[in-house]
Order: sequence, then structure tokens, then C-alpha cells
Amino acid sequence: MGRVLFIQWKVDKGFRISIVSSGVEKHECHNLERTRNPQERCYEQGDGDTDLAVLKLETWGRMWYIKDQATVSWGNSASIPVPGDYDGDGDTDPAVYNDGTWYIKDQFVDTWGDSSSIPVPGDYDGDGDTDLAVYKVEPWGGMWYIKDQAAFVWGNSASIPVPGDYNGCGNIDIAVYNDGTWYIMDQFVDNWGDALSYPLPAPDTNGDGDPWH
Repeated sequence: MGRVLFIQWKVDKGFRISIVSSGVEKHECHNLERTRNPQERCYEQGDGDTDLAVLKLETWGRMWYIKDQATVSWGNSASIPVPGDYDGDGDTDPAVYNDGTWYIKDQFVDTWGDSSSIPVPGDYDGDGDTDLAVYKVEPWGGMWYIKDQAAFVWGNSASIPVPGDYNGCGNIDIAVYNDGTWYIMDQFVDNWGDALSYPLPAPDTNGDGDPWH
């Protein structure tokens, strides 16, 4: 069987190619941003490494302790931490989610979701900034609502949302985990773990500071 190429252009971000061969779809990614000098990109995106940071509920609010940088008070006992690069400047912004309201420090406040939604922020369109998104179990299945983009049915009441860049294309893929089975939308299904396992990395879905509950 021949190779069929489907090319989806992303302005200033390269393009994505899906190859279908022998009935199996394979994703390859060509991102023009990745071909640039790594040192040049490092200056644009903070210092390029991951910083140590913890979130602690103090008597006066939720405190963000970022090692060798700053201490920030942002959130309360009901807040779920949702740090991300919401303005696309290359560094991570303190942010919290409270029952459908997103509070992005020094940027904006927006409403997307409700008290029964799980925040799953990420760069779903590959444009370099973090998008507001929630996972919510509806009567017909697990819904992914991505602000200003789309809504997808993927998962069920037993699913744990595990969004991530599973094919290295630079954008976040929709994915769920069910008792050891990983369902990555439009890519693959694989078994790794069991009903007693918890997928990593995992979001703190109820804001208690423990991803296991």
C-alpha cells in the first residue's frame, strides 16, 4: 500500500504530517521552531530549565515558593493550581482554578468550566501558549472542552485525563487512562499499569495537593 500524506500547516510553527501505510497511521512532526539554534530559543523561553517550586496552603492563602526566585501568594484553600505559559513568553505563570474560574496572575481572569470540571490546561493548538481546557463527565461520555477551539468526546466516568505531547509534535494530545490502558486520541492504545496504578505525570484533580486522591 502506498503512503498518503496529510499536511496540516501551522503558521510560523512548521507543519504536521500523518502517514498512512498498510492501514496503520503514523504521525511524524516537522516543526520549524525546533530547527533553530537551541541557545537562541533558550533566551526566548526563560532560562530553559525546570525550576523547583512547591505550593503550600498557609493560614493566609496558597503560597507559591519558587526556589531562588520568588514567593507568591495566589489562590485559597479551594484553588486548584494550573501553572502554565498563558501569554506565550516562554516562562510559567502562577495560576489557579476555582469552580470554573481561572485566575492567571498579572494577566486575566476568565470563566471556563464549572465545579464538576477538571482543569486540563495545555497548548492544544501548538501556538506556544497555554489554552484553557476542562474535562467533564457528561451523561454521554467524557468531554474535553478547549476554549476557542473545539469540544471532543474522549473517555468515560472511570477515565483519568492524561493530556500530553505523545508524538512530539509540540502540541498537547487528548488522552485518558483507564485501569492500565492508555487511550491517546488519533494515535494509539497501549497497556501500561493496572487498576492499582496511577498515571504519571498526573494532575491534582481536586486541589488537595495529592494526585492520588
